Amino acid sequence: MDGSLPEANAAASISINSLAEASEVAHSTNSSADSSTAIPIRHVVLFFALATIGATSDLWTKWAIFKWRGLPGQQDIWWIIDGYFGIETAVNIGAVFGLGAGKGLFFAAFSIVAANAILVWLFKYRAATSLWLTIALGMITGGIIGNLYDRLGLWWLEGYPIEWKSGVRDWILFRVEGVPFLDPWPNFNIADSLLVVGAGMLLYQSIFPGKEDDSADDEKGNHGNEKRTLGKEEQQTKSSEA
Repeated sequence: MDGSLPEANAAASISINSLAEASEVAHSTNSSADSSTAIPIRHVVLFFALATIGATSDLWTKWAIFKWRGLPGQQDIWWIIDGYFGIETAVNIGAVFGLGAGKGLFFAAFSIVAANAILVWLFKYRAATSLWLTIALGMITGGIIGNLYDRLGLWWLEGYPIEWKSGVRDWILFRVEGVPFLDPWPNFNIADSLLVVGAGMLLYQSIFPGKEDDSADDEKGNHGNEKRTLGKEEQQTKSSEA
């Protein structure tokens, strides 16, 4: 596992390259759109920061945990909360709950399509004007990059089982003894957590639309306040000159 440390650098490079491409899209889109609906540059920065930090954290923890605890089955569970929460290395060769075993390349292709769709949604269809969507999609993108690295077999070494080549490394163990589906819950990783939280945010907004951030309205309000302030100052200036 010593050769796996560059994973974090790979995630950062992917996100930086995507940032450059998306910035060009956002710039060209913003220049032709009304200023009141322009994508705030801070949202662009926030999105790529979340994606980069999320993917880097996921890949680094996978590398560190597998280096410490070894491959699946080499060591017993290391309990943090005895019987409930611990660390156990595992390789998921399927998707959620191990479904679709052996279809790793299909899931990799789907991840690439999903990541590109997110960029289009954010910067072409202007979802990035919403802070809520920016955060949610930034987390989802970080999770996609983290698991995509594994799906492409970039962590796999000669001598590992061939079925692991498109598998995802997991290490977080949670279970509640005697409770269906939680005894145990399938092992997961930081990327999975980012995907779940991001998807939950999207679900919340779909159920309660308009309850969260509406950055475009905020920007309009700020611009309106600035114009009113400038108008008052101009009137005061004219009055003093008269």
